[in-house]
Amino acid sequence: MEEKPEQDNLFELVSVEDDFQHLPSKAICKEIIKEKTLTIPKQKPKVEQLSKTLIKPSITSHKTICTPEGFKVIIQGKVTEKVFYVADKPEQSVHAAKFCFPFCTFIKLPKKTNIKDIKVKAEDVIIQLIDQKKINKCVLLCICAIPEKNIKHCDC
Repeated sequence: MEEKPEQDNLFELVSVEDDFQHLPSKAICKEIIKEKTLTIPKQKPKVEQLSKTLIKPSITSHKTICTPEGFKVIIQGKVTEKVFYVADKPEQSVHAAKFCFPFCTFIKLPKKTNIKDIKVKAEDVIIQLIDQKKINKCVLLCICAIPEKNIKHCDC
């Protein structure tokens, strides 16, 4: 039976994201959670301890649709993540594994709203080592639709 590694939650999180300090007051935001189990590739050594995680959420596309309930913007994106860890080897070298996974959501828009831009930010990340090859990760994303000043009518 394989021994489970001791849980140590001390690691550095670095997030590369859109600027949320200058969002207009009319921005329409939504939070979503994306949970994923990451598996360290076979060619990489087993994990002894996590050391650092780089995370970069990005928007890949968005489309505004008209429904009987009004306008909605459908948003697709991806989260790119690089996990650095100390290998379970006598020399305890540092290794990294890169992961990329998609997300999709929608935001219901107020009447007469055009979307100028979509911004995304990782608000928080919980990472837990399940075993020496698996990591459970849960990312809280904040996605904001930035409206234009022009008006669009919905006659759906």
